Amino acid sequence: MVSCAVLERPGTWRVIGITVGLLVAFAPAVPLLFAAGVQNGGGSMLGGNFGAALGRSFAVAAAVALLTVGIGLPTGVLAGLSDFPLRSFLLALLALPLLVPSFLWAIGISMLRTSSGMSATSFLSGYSGAVIAFVAVGLPLVFFVSLLSTRGISRGQADAARLAGGESNLFRHALRSVSPTAAVAGVLGGVLTLADPGPGQILGYNGAGFAILTSFAAQYDFGLAARQCLMLSALVIVIVLPVAVLLAPRFAASLLARDVAPFAPFRSSLTNWLAPVLLFSIIIFTVVLPAAGLTAPVLRDFPAARVAQEVRRTLPNTLVYAAAASGIATILGFALALIAGRERRLRAILLAAAVVLFALPSSFAHWASCTREAPHPPHSTSSFEASSPRPLVSPCIACRSP
Repeated sequence: MVSCAVLERPGTWRVIGITVGLLVAFAPAVPLLFAAGVQNGGGSMLGGNFGAALGRSFAVAAAVALLTVGIGLPTGVLAGLSDFPLRSFLLALLALPLLVPSFLWAIGISMLRTSSGMSATSFLSGYSGAVIAFVAVGLPLVFFVSLLSTRGISRGQADAARLAGGESNLFRHALRSVSPTAAVAGVLGGVLTLADPGPGQILGYNGAGFAILTSFAAQYDFGLAARQCLMLSALVIVIVLPVAVLLAPRFAASLLARDVAPFAPFRSSLTNWLAPVLLFSIIIFTVVLPAAGLTAPVLRDFPAARVAQEVRRTLPNTLVYAAAASGIATILGFALALIAGRERRLRAILLAAAVVLFALPSSFAHWASCTREAPHPPHSTSSFEASSPRPLVSPCIACRSP
């Protein structure tokens, strides 16, 4: 009989196991290196306009990171510290954007602009429109990360802060304690916008993600798309890796088992109206306005037959992909966590690698797989669908969420 104490013993097998697991997670991207080095579409190495597209993408990412942290951090801390009317209902509504693709919210914003009679140069299009679409999806992420981090404060810490200066002092100390975690969430939210072509394409502000998509799907220059993706991935690593390395030890230590009694949320006349007003404002911006743009045309003429046909056609594949991705991610994540054990160094390395892997563009693995599956330009929609790498989507998604 094997004792569970084996999992607590140090050994070189842990380092080997973490290394093998991370290599498996990064393995789908290996064909990308081959595509970038072997296939050559001619012209410049990265395309003539890719530098400008990168600049536009980073401008959007910076604005998204600043806005999501600036709004999500204080409201998340306030929601974590206090109890107020309709709290559960408002939190459930605020979680909806996390379940919706960013391009769907961008479509809603675009249709809202059209239905309200705004011009194509209004604030709901171009740079500001793309920022609004991404903030609507990224803001709930920072909010819930801040809320959960605040709930991790122990009762003793909360009582000490209250004795020193009341609820306002507790809020200030909680804000200071949670800010590094919220900043990481904001940076990740901004970085994830870099390779997303949807909102920019819909709202007329194309960035690096659209440039990669154009190189692959319109020009069929797989080598150019691979080089552009590698450049974007390298810039993402430069941004995310220092943050992950600096904060991973803190996160690793916080994940160790602790006996923490949660504090009781306070309730006051101020938070009874302030917190719901703040959350209602965020919900109007992140949920109501995009949803209004999406539902207005549907209410006028709902194509029920076409919707049913598309659901029947796509739902089985979607469920298979989701089940396979979640299964692979769960197995790989649990295996790596068990191998790391309670060693803080291995936990820190694993968390840093996971953050970097999560922040990498999805095209880092997807385009490389597509070049292998579709080596020649498609001549029709059916041939493109036949050559698309559907079996490879799930491993790519799983590697994004170890």
